[in-house]
Amino acid sequence: MNHDVFISYSSNDKVIADAICHVLEENHIPCWMAPRDVLPGQTYPSQIVDAITECQMIVLIYSNYSNKSEHVCTEIDLGFNNGKLIIPFLVDESEMNKDFKYYLNRKHWLVAYPDYKEKTKNLVETIKKQLCLTSSDLNPIPQGNPSEPIIFVPVDGGTFIMGATIE
Repeated sequence: MNHDVFISYSSNDKVIADAICHVLEENHIPCWMAPRDVLPGQTYPSQIVDAITECQMIVLIYSNYSNKSEHVCTEIDLGFNNGKLIIPFLVDESEMNKDFKYYLNRKHWLVAYPDYKEKTKNLVETIKKQLCLTSSDLNPIPQGNPSEPIIFVPVDGGTFIMGATIE
């Protein structure tokens, strides 16, 4: 596996997790998340254990749903016991249950509500610093044909680039 970040989330927060994963990978930060990266023919639990063991850090999409999820708590337990940096990304105002308090009470949280999209840049910057990536590693400017202008068109969820070849 070749990933820096394991994304832990409740399936009820899949839209948010997918968006966070997209932004991180857009910034050349490889992520692992289920079910996307689970290989057919193998068990979820064994692959999740491998992914957590091999990652550099865990981003926890923390919400009322993840607060109630035994699977998310197990992932955080595995990360904690493997010495992984855990970055809690709060997407609502849910109070931590006792299990999460045990693992995360002393961590600094990235508060991302009421609109998590506004805080994704902070998350990217935090992860970059933790991974010791430089700004030159992120968001390379695509090279196009010099005779054709490169046009950046903002679209929901990112930027569409016209007139560029991205390698």
